[in-house]
Order: sequence, then structure tokens, then C-alpha cells
Amino acid sequence: MLLVSAAEPPSLRLLGTYSPLPEQNGVDFMWVGPEGEWYGCQRKRVDDLVASVRDDRIARELGQCESLARVILLVEGDWRWNQLGNSGRVRGWTRPQLDGLLLSIQAAGWWVMHTTGIADTAQTIQRIVAWSQ
Repeated sequence: MLLVSAAEPPSLRLLGTYSPLPEQNGVDFMWVGPEGEWYGCQRKRVDDLVASVRDDRIARELGQCESLARVILLVEGDWRWNQLGNSGRVRGWTRPQLDGLLLSIQAAGWWVMHTTGIADTAQTIQRIVAWSQ
């Protein structure tokens, strides 16, 4: 059973059952693996990922998920990088900043995947859950 945070849009809430557990564990989606271990998935649109860095939410979420066996960060959307390495989607954000952030997140034990949009995110979450089983 996939547990889904109430903060997710309706099309993603339809993937599972509402529960406060994901948010309490710093993720948006949670499910139990084949050996009883908990998995989690945190979804961030590109603009929300940068906002979560700027307001320290991502650091708090990293700390909240310590009880989970595996956490996957899904970065949703297109950064629209220009030739200078600046994002056309998020003002004041550069490719080196993103690289450093993703390396830091992976060093903390999270896996990172990218999706093109909300429909791709829904399909990717379903594939991740199926893979983990």
C-alpha cells in the first residue's frame, strides 16, 4: 500500500491512501518493502527544490527520514539551462549549485531521479514501488 501526503496534487493522491506518516518522515510517499522495511519518496518541482534549499526545508526533511531504509528524491521539471549554466526556470540558480546540491543529497544516502512533469512523476513512482517489491 502506498501512503501519500495530503500536500500532493489530486492526480498524485490517487496513487495511494492519504496518511500523515509521509510528512512526519520527511517524504511525500511511503510504502513497505518485501522485508518490512519502509521506503520513501520526496517529490520536488525544480522551483520548489530551490525554495526548499533557501528556507532549509530540505535539511529538515533529510533529518526526518532517518528511520526509512531508502529515500528517493524525484526532481520534477525542466531547468532550462542556458549556455552560461543559469536556469531559465529558477532565477539565480546555476548548474554548479544543482550539481553540489544533488551530490550532497546523495552523500546523505538519498537516491535522485528526474521526471519531466507530473504525469511522468506518477508513472515513475509506480515503477519505483514495483521495483522495490
